[in-house]
Amino acid sequence: MQRKKGRVVVFVILGLAGLCLAAGFISFFINRDLLGRTETADRLSEIDLAHEAQATRLRLSLGSQVWPGWGEANIPSIYYNDAYAFLIGLNAPASGWSLPLSINRTVGVSWEEVTGQRMDYLRQPVKDGGRAIGAFVVRVGDTWVACLPTYAAFQSNFYQGFQQQLPPVVSEIFPFKIAQQVILGGSERYVTSMLHEMFHAFQANVALDRLVASEKVAQLEKDYPWDNALSEQAWKDELALLTGALKGSSVEETKSLAGQFLAKRQARRMSVALPSEMVNYERQREWLEGLAKYAELSIGLAAARAPGDRYLVGGIQVDPDFKGYSGYEQFYNMQMDQVGSLTNYKDENRFYYTGMAQAILLDRLMPGWKQSAIKDAFLEDLLADAVKS
Repeated sequence: MQRKKGRVVVFVILGLAGLCLAAGFISFFINRDLLGRTETADRLSEIDLAHEAQATRLRLSLGSQVWPGWGEANIPSIYYNDAYAFLIGLNAPASGWSLPLSINRTVGVSWEEVTGQRMDYLRQPVKDGGRAIGAFVVRVGDTWVACLPTYAAFQSNFYQGFQQQLPPVVSEIFPFKIAQQVILGGSERYVTSMLHEMFHAFQANVALDRLVASEKVAQLEKDYPWDNALSEQAWKDELALLTGALKGSSVEETKSLAGQFLAKRQARRMSVALPSEMVNYERQREWLEGLAKYAELSIGLAAARAPGDRYLVGGIQVDPDFKGYSGYEQFYNMQMDQVGSLTNYKDENRFYYTGMAQAILLDRLMPGWKQSAIKDAFLEDLLADAVKS
């Protein structure tokens, strides 16, 4: 009897090992396709066109609820892959494009028309769109345009970036497709990522000098004291207070914790003698990227709370990854929770979240704050005023 039980255990172990081996082989062959893929299509896919329609639809219907004037702004889009750039929403555009830090230097060539799909658009060849254009904004003629990789290129970038963080053997069999669904969720998060860039285009439209100044200081990221132990411990304390303020159950509690957050922030900067240019770097990147992160998450949350199914992709089920924002409210709350662990980010992503969090606090504490924020005020200064009122 004992011997029989032993054989059963061996068979179970061997069976599980076989299943793991089979899963590893399957994952290996799937990964060969995912990781070796480059996106060089010379036309946008139906999924790309659906995502563009979805992003524009959300901005037009909900954008001005999130930020006054955003929904009414003229904001075309560029999607790019490794071989082409595609321009949507701009008629008879000037040739090429210019980047925010080199507005007077145009790169690229004339745009050619693409027809025959459910949306007409323009294109031109481009070598390595991620470097030539990037996920931000460019100016075409006199118009600021939001830019993002195509959905296929976006996914490919995710897989390859994730692979680089894993040991060689693990990276061959790691289930990247599953990780994408867990980390990135449905394609509605891709749509709100495009809305993030559309908000940058809005910033360029109404406060170009600020956008350029905020983008110029991005180069300071490499010199920021990410590995200073004293600074990072102070950051942990600061972020705990910021998280507490986000979760405050009353206006009084929120004000108290927000005030403590600001005091701790000032103490951190003094304790490590943070140079003035680094203080400016924090404030500028919170304005530029923090506000765009706030707009991205806020419009996704608004879509999740909108009645009915009118926010399905273009009304057409062309994208199996699209989940209709059904999990976006949970994702939003997870993003709030992430604020407390931002010292895990040793890069400027930290300021995306701290800026976003301050914007949410201002929604609670200072109605009408947005006009000053977009034009001439920094978030922490507005929050300081809100705490005192």
